[in-house]
Amino acid sequence: MNFIEQYPIKDLRPADYNPRKIAPGSFERLKESLSKYGVVKPVILNGNGVLTAGHQRIKAMKALGMKTVPAIMLRDISLHDEIKFNLFHNSIETSKSYARILNADQLPVGYSFVDYPNYEVGENLNSAIVKSINDLYIRYGNWGSVVCDHEGRIILNSDYAVGMARFKEKLLVYKVGNDGLDLCKLLNENYGSYFYEALQIKPWVQHHCQMSRVKGDEREALRSTLYETQVLPFLKKNQAAIDFGAGKMAYVSYLQGKGFRITGYEPYYKRNNSEILISRVVEDIEKVYRAVEKYGLFDVVILDSVINSVTSLDYERFVMTTCNALLKPEGTFFMATRCKESADQRFTLTKSTSKGRIIEFLDENNFSATFRQKVWTLQKFHSKDSFLRLVGTYFDTMEYSGSSSQHYAVAKGPKQFDEEVYREALEVEFNMEYPGGYKHNKHEKLVNLLIKLVRTRYDSDNS
Repeated sequence: MNFIEQYPIKDLRPADYNPRKIAPGSFERLKESLSKYGVVKPVILNGNGVLTAGHQRIKAMKALGMKTVPAIMLRDISLHDEIKFNLFHNSIETSKSYARILNADQLPVGYSFVDYPNYEVGENLNSAIVKSINDLYIRYGNWGSVVCDHEGRIILNSDYAVGMARFKEKLLVYKVGNDGLDLCKLLNENYGSYFYEALQIKPWVQHHCQMSRVKGDEREALRSTLYETQVLPFLKKNQAAIDFGAGKMAYVSYLQGKGFRITGYEPYYKRNNSEILISRVVEDIEKVYRAVEKYGLFDVVILDSVINSVTSLDYERFVMTTCNALLKPEGTFFMATRCKESADQRFTLTKSTSKGRIIEFLDENNFSATFRQKVWTLQKFHSKDSFLRLVGTYFDTMEYSGSSSQHYAVAKGPKQFDEEVYREALEVEFNMEYPGGYKHNKHEKLVNLLIKLVRTRYDSDNS
């Protein structure tokens, strides 16, 4: 570990991607903690001097006039890994497991290194977090620290000690001069919340989140629980259906081959490893138009794992308003999305066998960001209550069901909104922005037809 106890703050290069913000009250308490106890947690720097973790502490230290900061310097890492580290580091400073520094009375107040086995740990009670700690250790080396009181009890980051004990790694320890109770209260305050709006994520990057369900014609390879458990048992060949946000058109192609009247629309359609095929998107808009012209509004509207990948609450509103607009008064709306409860459970796992990312970093609106293929993407999570409120905003009745990872709704009775509400949503959803700010502008004919039909769908002459 490259630990620098007095790194010049003026030499820091704050990262411009830090996805966190801090409330004024919390900022004042952070300053209080630093004034009273000093800096008991080092900031984390990349090898090029970029501040990877500790942005709020540096902001507070500058406000207090401090000139140097304890810092852990990592080896040079890629931007992708640097951002990933930032996300993980801000959420895994936890202390569920027992850990203790032995012979702590021999340590001075302040920073010291303690070799293994001069600290002891108990049972791993926070497996998901410890797994993330260990993954970071394997990639970057010894990157963290702990805080102990004068008797050796680790009062911050005991789970980090559990992780390091597995590798028989030394610990960087900050020892406080008393029992640390007051410090504990200050350290356990959340001095920042995730805030992804500043990342200005464009909707078109969400095509990186598309689920790959096309693997030949085998049904097992195309499996969607919404389709398999809800849509397929219900759908009739004489019903006009649309899959809104159909990805690679797996089920649309399958059902069309069976003679069903189903149309698919995917604004960011692409084949495997291809760029977005805007020409195909325009063709699909024409197909949707012809279907509406022939059959009217749809008997069935399917929204499978689309709300997962909206980039804002506005786009969530646009998607739901569009699905409402596409549906006949007596039609049926099928929807599935990821549930927040599964993300919460993964964070508190006591056992973990997953090889991938198991922790989500949720902002106040339950969006979680991931940096992949050199761009930020978002995933939206709904609790059962927020899911029910969302569907209930746009439809009169619904049947709810759920699994360990998904919420499902079968809804009827599309509610009626003002024409400008529909026009705003339809013009966005059928004329999405593409890289470089490009728009195809081939949407007006479809939008005008849908507005005309929605305006009169509850007229007695149409019933």
